[in-house]
Amino acid sequence: MADHPSSSSGGIRVKKRRKDAMTDYEDFEFEDPFEDAYEVDMEDEEPAYGGDEGMEVGADDDGDDDDDDEGAEGMTRAWRPDLEPLEPGQKLDYDSSAYDMLHMLQVDWPCLSFDFLIDQLGVQRTKFPHACELVLGTQAQKADQNKLMVLKATELHRTKNDDNDDASDDELDDLDDDPVLVFQFVPHPGGVNRVRAMPQAAGIVSSWADTSDVHIWDLRPLIESLNGKVGHRKDASKPVHTFTGHPSEGFAMDWSPVSNPGTAGRLLTGDCDRFIYSWIPVASAGGAGWEVDKIPLQGHTDSVEDIQWSPTRPDRFASCSVDGTVQLWDLRAGKAPAVGFRADELDVNVISWNPTAAHMLASGSDSGRIRVWDLRKVEKGPNKLCDLQPWADLGWHRKPITSIEWHPTEDSILAAASADNTLTVWDLSVKVENPDAPVPEQLMFDHRGQEDIKELHWHPQIPGVIGSTAGDGLHLFKTAN
Repeated sequence: MADHPSSSSGGIRVKKRRKDAMTDYEDFEFEDPFEDAYEVDMEDEEPAYGGDEGMEVGADDDGDDDDDDEGAEGMTRAWRPDLEPLEPGQKLDYDSSAYDMLHMLQVDWPCLSFDFLIDQLGVQRTKFPHACELVLGTQAQKADQNKLMVLKATELHRTKNDDNDDASDDELDDLDDDPVLVFQFVPHPGGVNRVRAMPQAAGIVSSWADTSDVHIWDLRPLIESLNGKVGHRKDASKPVHTFTGHPSEGFAMDWSPVSNPGTAGRLLTGDCDRFIYSWIPVASAGGAGWEVDKIPLQGHTDSVEDIQWSPTRPDRFASCSVDGTVQLWDLRAGKAPAVGFRADELDVNVISWNPTAAHMLASGSDSGRIRVWDLRKVEKGPNKLCDLQPWADLGWHRKPITSIEWHPTEDSILAAASADNTLTVWDLSVKVENPDAPVPEQLMFDHRGQEDIKELHWHPQIPGVIGSTAGDGLHLFKTAN
């Protein structure tokens, strides 16, 4: 398992020549710089993969350095930190042409888990400047200093031509020096290991505390306040539900994305003692509530690190563990997994279920490997490990994978973050012609400049925008490719 999120900060900082943004609070500072268990009934569905186009990350090298010295001066090549480590005192700078947008947020206390909130500004929006809303949880030095925050960032302008003196007037019109940041917060009991927003109800948020308690919050009053709505606001400073039944703290937590009646609001939480609890939404006199099944689901032999609901099936989910396995569950079949498979010899830290190609699951482990699994090839069988080979096995990262997530609408695109302080974007539709290439041909982008990256998310409504949080702050960016 990747180390417990720490409170360390500092390290590499992406330098920019823009001014700090306006903010209304000193803690923040912007720097711009299946029918049977377990059967997936998609036999007739073919992956939407195949093709041979993609952005080249590195320049070709034919070994003839002497003849190409003059032309090589203007060539771009991939920097390999394992081959060319930074010397003491060196810092990374970046080429603004590689990003359509890059903004950086620094906070007093690390927020090592966050989630984007669904807003009312529309879907598939592409026009700059952008705006977004997030929920973040802190890991402060003292337990009583922790907060759960709702953050609204606006005036997120294009930064692609920041360093281009020859940019046209129209291109420069997209630029602005001052992203605007406002937020509201509530006290949180203990540090926040994980925070997740319910996809069907903006403002309903769950948090995993390092006290081993799991809370559900109604943060809609905070969102309304940030959006200038006035009127009666109920108290949001206390959770609407708290579960104290986990024997230890944990990190695994996921809301079901399926919106069928009786399914929206289902939650799963998994702890370091290998237990998984199922939350069921119920109606109550005070409104919506939750009941937690007091009998946990058990199938792993060590800490449950991540959980992912099926994007299409209301009773199916997957989990991964320090025991190196991924287990597939059908809640209709009892308290044990339907089938599982070994995903790595080391800890499997994170998984992501493809939302648009529901037969594909990605995993990331302590080995630094990213593996993609075709669930149509899973053999049925209760309480056993099947022999499943990865559909893709991606090697580039040198330390544990800490976060992984498929693109919300492009079924061949995924992003991963690692303890090696990098975040990569991959396109699996690119045909691999040279498996021994020094830079993997499916690797589209390698984002750097953060220290101790813990989590990433694609924005569900702004195509291509990624948020990533680390020990030294939060990045919001969109790559140029």
